[in-house]
Amino acid sequence: MLSQTMNDLGYSRCQADYDVWYRAAAKPDGFEYYEYCLIFVDDILCVSHNPTQIMKTLAKIYELKDDAIIIRDRYLGGNVDKYELPDGTQ
Repeated sequence: MLSQTMNDLGYSRCQADYDVWYRAAAKPDGFEYYEYCLIFVDDILCVSHNPTQIMKTLAKIYELKDDAIIIRDRYLGGNVDKYELPDGTQ
């Protein structure tokens, strides 16, 4: 069921790792990039310019925990953080 939802939202499943979903996106300034959703059992990590929007869309379809839509600093035991390029791009 979640696989169908991800397809309906325009995501494609990565052939190298079926827990990774991606789709083309653009920032408000027009910069094009790929959004990623990493899904493992009942844990979801969205890597995007606006990950909250993606999680809120999923929350309309699925029942998520109250604290599910937050900026995470750990995912499946690994540290997660924003990275800024030397030119200031995030």
